[in-house]
Amino acid sequence: MKSPNADCVPLDPEFSPLPPTIFMNDPQLTEILPQLHHYLSDYLTLDRGLTEMEIEHLLADSLGELSALVPPEIKYLYTWHNGDRDYAENLDGILAGYQFLPLQAVLGEYQQLLQLNETVGYPVWQSTWLPIFPMDSKQFCIVMLGRDGIYEIFLEDGTPHLLFENFSQLLRVIATAYDRGAYQWRSHQGYAQIQVEEQGLAEIIRTVQSDYRAEVLGKLQTVTTSADLEAIAHALIQLKDPDSVPYLYQFLESSTDVPLLMDTINILAEIKAPSTLGYLHKLLVTTDDYRIKVSVLSALFSFAHPDTMEYLPQELRSMDDVVRSLAISVLHSICTQNPSLPIPPELIQLLEVHLNDPNLPLCITSAGILCRLSHAPALDTLTQLADHPNPVVRLKVLASLAVCPDPRALTIVSSRMDDPDSQVRATAHHIHQCLMGLQS
Repeated sequence: MKSPNADCVPLDPEFSPLPPTIFMNDPQLTEILPQLHHYLSDYLTLDRGLTEMEIEHLLADSLGELSALVPPEIKYLYTWHNGDRDYAENLDGILAGYQFLPLQAVLGEYQQLLQLNETVGYPVWQSTWLPIFPMDSKQFCIVMLGRDGIYEIFLEDGTPHLLFENFSQLLRVIATAYDRGAYQWRSHQGYAQIQVEEQGLAEIIRTVQSDYRAEVLGKLQTVTTSADLEAIAHALIQLKDPDSVPYLYQFLESSTDVPLLMDTINILAEIKAPSTLGYLHKLLVTTDDYRIKVSVLSALFSFAHPDTMEYLPQELRSMDDVVRSLAISVLHSICTQNPSLPIPPELIQLLEVHLNDPNLPLCITSAGILCRLSHAPALDTLTQLADHPNPVVRLKVLASLAVCPDPRALTIVSSRMDDPDSQVRATAHHIHQCLMGLQS
C-alpha cells in the first residue's frame, strides 16, 4: 500500500499531452482526469504518462493491425498516467475492485489470455478484447476493439456484458462518485480500498447515462450528412433508444444523400425497431439506387421476417448477381428462422430457375431452400455438385443439406464421409449425425 503523498508524480496544471481532436468529441476528458488525480494520488503510486509515440509503438508491437482500433480515450488515459506502479499490492485502482495496470502490463495480460486459447484447446479470449482493468485472473473490464463501450467479462461465462456506452462515461461516473462521497478511500487491514456507497453510485450511473442519451439524441437532431451520422452511429446502436427511431425514419423519407441513407439503414437494422420493416419494404420497392437496394436487402436479412417474402420475387428476377444472391440469402434466413413457414409457389418457381444458375453459391442456396420441401430436382443438383472438384463447393453442398428431411440427403452426405479433404470429411460426419436425429 502506498502511504499518502509518497512518491506521487505531480500533475502539471497545463497538462495536455494530445491535441483536442483525440477526445472523440469529449473535451470534458481534460477536466475529469485532473479531478481523478486529486482523489487517487494519495493512495496509488501513479506513474508518469507515456508519450503518444511510446503508446503507438507498444500497441503496434502487441496488437498489430488491431492497434488502429484502440479508442483514443484509452490512449489518452496512458498519457495521463501509465497505471499504478504498485498495482500488484493494491486491490483497487481507478475503478473499485479493478487494478490500474501500466499499459505494458495490460498488453502482457492480453497476450497471456490469447495463449490460454491454445492451452485449453478452444477459444476463451477474442483478439479484439483488451483487458484494461483486471480484477483477478478470471474477471476483467475490457474494451472491444472496433466498438464503443466498456464491458465486464468473466472467463467462465465468456460473454461480455456492457457496463458503460464509452470510456468517458465511465470516468464521469467515477469522478462524480468521488465528488458525492459514493466512492471513498478507507484503510482496511493495512491496505487502502475504495468503500462504495451502492445506492448513491447507482443513482449517479442513472444520471450520467441519462445525460449521455440526451446528448446523443441532441446530436441526432442536428445531423445533415453521412459524416454527422457516422460520428454517433455506435452510440445509437448501443442505446437502442426508441426516441431516436423517428429521426432516422425522417432520413429515409426525405433525404437524397445516398451515404446518409445507407448509414441510416444499417443503424436501423441493428436497432431492430418493429416499425422499421415497413419502411424497408417501401424503400426496396421504390428505390432505383443499386447501393440503397443492397443496403435494404442486407438489413432485411437480419430481420428474417415472413412478411418480406412478398417483396422478394422482383429481386429474384434482377439481372444483377449481387441483388439476386442477397434476395436468396434473405429468403434462406427467413426459412431458417421460421422452419414451418410455407414457401409461396411463385418463390418456388423462381428458386427452380436458379438451380441452373452458373453462380454456384446462388445455385446451392436455392437448392438448399428447396430441399426443405424434399424437392427432387434440387436434390439432383446437390448430388451432382457433391462431387465438385472444389472443396469449398462441397462444403456449401453439405451445409445446404443440414435440415433436409428427405432420406436422399443422408445418402449424399454419407458419400462425402471419406472425402479427401479433412474439413469436408469432418463436416460430413457432423451433418450425418444431425440428419440421423432429424430423420429418426
